[in-house]
Amino acid sequence: MNKDALTHTNRLAYTNPHEAQRPSGSGPGTQGWPGSDEEDDSRTTDQTSSTSGQCALEQGERKERVTRIRRPYLTRSSFQKGYVFTRTTERGTVHVIRYRVRSVDGKWRHKAETVNTPRRKDAERILAERLREVNRGLRLPVEITFAEYAAGHWETYISQNLKPSTKASHRSNVKAHLLPMFGKLRLSAISPLLIMDFLKQKSAAGLKPKSLLNLYVLLQKMLNLAVALELLTSNPIQRVPKPKVQRIEKPALSPGQVKNIADNMPENLKALVVLLYLTGLRIGEALALKWSDVDFEQSKLYIRRSVWHRTEQTPKSRRSIRAKHLLGGLKRILQSHRELCAGRQPEDYLFVNGAGRSYDPDDLRKRVLYPAMNKAGIERKVARSYGFHLFRHSAGSQMQEVTGNLKQTQGFLGHSSIGITSDVYVHLQPDSEVESMKKLEENFFSELCSTVLKTRVEGQKGMVN
Repeated sequence: MNKDALTHTNRLAYTNPHEAQRPSGSGPGTQGWPGSDEEDDSRTTDQTSSTSGQCALEQGERKERVTRIRRPYLTRSSFQKGYVFTRTTERGTVHVIRYRVRSVDGKWRHKAETVNTPRRKDAERILAERLREVNRGLRLPVEITFAEYAAGHWETYISQNLKPSTKASHRSNVKAHLLPMFGKLRLSAISPLLIMDFLKQKSAAGLKPKSLLNLYVLLQKMLNLAVALELLTSNPIQRVPKPKVQRIEKPALSPGQVKNIADNMPENLKALVVLLYLTGLRIGEALALKWSDVDFEQSKLYIRRSVWHRTEQTPKSRRSIRAKHLLGGLKRILQSHRELCAGRQPEDYLFVNGAGRSYDPDDLRKRVLYPAMNKAGIERKVARSYGFHLFRHSAGSQMQEVTGNLKQTQGFLGHSSIGITSDVYVHLQPDSEVESMKKLEENFFSELCSTVLKTRVEGQKGMVN
């Protein structure tokens, strides 16, 4: 474009700032400006140098003009379609989707993702989902490793939201199983195929199906949190089948077997066996009971807390905070047990050792319960199925047998979800639970009660610290 042909307005748009201030014309009214009459005398002698300088100026102006025109196009958003190609593996045909993403430093990099499907349309659908986020210009996830995420964001979450027992379990599984497999990988590099290989390796190493399911659920929770924090665009475990756990019939004790175990328990712990069997409490809930939780006048037993490694915490779920009916036989057992206790103040625990502290369930199971079962002639086929939880399961089985009502059994056990005991949640009325517990006592309590009450006559001997 010829510079002389430009209008005054266009000239101002494509010239340097100091030239834009120059007034039009070269007459007397422009004295003091370059190109005035005072400079006309020197133009002839400096024509050669002026010509070369003018060429350099025009080149500089042209370069600046091009830069000004192109600059808006350099900042435009990127749109891409990606591509899909087929790959044959030992397991069959899979598809790989490939597209570009912008990293944290602003640079574009290629990303490939294996889709475990033989159908190209399925792979194209997944690619479209990925590109929809990229082409919309959404903020890209931060590239951190799984180990950094577990030590940072995940640790913050569990510290603020989970109970001590749950935190300890999650930390143990992350350290022992998840970090060795995923620790050094970026979060975005964890793929469904990698998760399936992980589960396969753990199964081959002898991990039980229930333990595999626990790892699956834990990893699912961790990656769901990463998606919520925008560290991942999607959760890869959603496309991985959940490990199946075959339900095994758990053992249950008969009333006669419970009586034999109570006969062989130390004197200050006989009431614990009765309490677990007649109320269906969890061992942590029973060991956390204080005398302030026992209302003999109103015949109520309040479950407000639980203990784990001698540390108080909330019960397992919101529904676990409940009140149990204290019927005649169990009330007499607890009144008799109170006379054996050194601490009877409202804040004292019902079951304490010689130092006045609550028991540790694991220590109590190995040191007291298993020897009592051995003396009672009860064979423990599966060790973990014959802990204190066996009394809770046996109580639920007996409740179902004597009432034939699964809904009442669910309320009796205080399950957090009705799905554990039935498919449809139905609220249990207090009166119906009273009737159920009366039937439970009528079946076996008379014999069990006599076994525990006779210990008062024998004296306070054989107490366990």
